[in-house]
Parts: sequence; structure tokens; C-alpha cells
Amino acid sequence: MKRQITLLSLATIALMGTFSIKTEAAPKVRRTVRIKILEAKVGRHNGNFDPGSLRPGSLAITPLAAPDFYVVPKIDGKQLKRTKIRINRTHPRFNHTVTRLVSPRKKLIPISLKLMDSDRWPNKDDTADINPSSNARILTLNYEPLTGKVYRTTGTALGHSGQTITVRGDHRKYQASINFIVNHSDRRVSDPKPKPPFDPNCRIKRPNCQPK
Repeated sequence: MKRQITLLSLATIALMGTFSIKTEAAPKVRRTVRIKILEAKVGRHNGNFDPGSLRPGSLAITPLAAPDFYVVPKIDGKQLKRTKIRINRTHPRFNHTVTRLVSPRKKLIPISLKLMDSDRWPNKDDTADINPSSNARILTLNYEPLTGKVYRTTGTALGHSGQTITVRGDHRKYQASINFIVNHSDRRVSDPKPKPPFDPNCRIKRPNCQPK
């Protein structure tokens, strides 16, 4: 009986020791997701993208003009700075980078890229098709920071962090393709140093004294 009590006491002490161990707080992380938009290209079906140059009211029937492409990016639901407009180019190069701070707890980061053709008349820009899915032109993606994988919202894997990814739409009239790179970086953030206590007799700020 005495031996059982001794073993029970030792087990209790060990258990108390387990609970007395302080768990270290996980370091705070500042996560930045980055997209670099490299270039776009008119689809293989239409060497001249802009069907709007023959709109009703045109003074003359002219050859179809090359598009004036620009890209509107979004990361985690926020629209970011768009690229510059590339005038009359079927293969524009942008080399445009945007970043956004996101929660490090979020497993999937939604991303969207919208390739637009700027039209001055009647002030309605056309949306090029860079989404392989039918009935959709805007490219929507999910980025998984833990694995670095980039997925379409349908679940199809497109590539990995740091790789150049090329996606092409399927619309015969508005088809185009786009090249881009997705990655992210994490930076540890240290807690700010606490301010020294207030002292009414303190005239000059010192490590242990905070003036009024």
C-alpha cells in the first residue's frame, strides 16, 4: 500500500511539472504575397483582337486594330495598382509587380487577374478571356503559402511559387494568354519595447523614466 501511495505521489509531481512548463508563444509573422505580371498575348484564334474597331458609326471600314492591353490584379479581395496600358500590341510586356499583406493564418489566398483592352469609344473596355473555364474570362486562382502551390479555383494545379505560369482562355473571339509569377515572403515581427513608467519628477527621458 505504501508503495502504491509513493508511485501515486511521484505521478502527481510529474503531472504538476508538466503543467508548470510555460509554452512559448509563436513568433509573429508578417506575410507578403507578391504577383509579378510578365506579359500577355493575343490568342491563336484571332491575330487581331479588337472586334470593336468596326462598331456601327465608324467613318470607314479599316483593318482590325491591335489591342491596348492592361491588367487589373487582385490579391485577397483587394484591387491593386493596375499595369500601364500597352498601346497597339498583340504581345505586350508588363513586368509589373504588386504586393499585399495577408494573414499568416490564412491557408488559401484568392488571386484574380483581369486582362482588359482599353477602348476610348464608347468608353467601354473589353475583357479578354484568360480563363480556361467556359463562360468566364477573368482568371481566378488560389495560392497556398504552406506548399507554395498555385491552383485554379476548380482545384487544378497550375504551378509553384516562383515559377512562370502561363494560362490561356478558351473563347474563340476574345482568347488571350497571360504569364505571371506568384510567391510570398515571411518576416518575423518583434514586440515593441515597453515604455518606461511615468514619473512626475522625470525631466529627461531615460530607460527607467518617462517624462510627462
